[in-house]
Amino acid sequence: MAVGRLKERFWREAADEYLKRLGPYATVRVVEIDDRDSGRDEVRALAEEGADILRAIPEGAHVIALEIGGQQRSSEAFAARLEKLALDGRKQAWRS
Repeated sequence: MAVGRLKERFWREAADEYLKRLGPYATVRVVEIDDRDSGRDEVRALAEEGADILRAIPEGAHVIALEIGGQQRSSEAFAARLEKLALDGRKQAWRS
């Protein structure tokens, strides 16, 4: 899930390549949330984007937020976390 859309062609192509590589291992669905005009009221725009994100997440889904200020993990640690979720019976793991 992402707020806004990738505008530059090279970023879209890179994202498409990663989605293609993930195909044999997982079902991935990209959900793009419209970004709000923060020029009018940034707090309100962020609250509206947040509400849109919450509405798009299926009930019971496990959410993994990828955030710039978040804790950094290696690819191996992230893969192990996803594997544990799958073994625990989680059918859906969302990343945003």
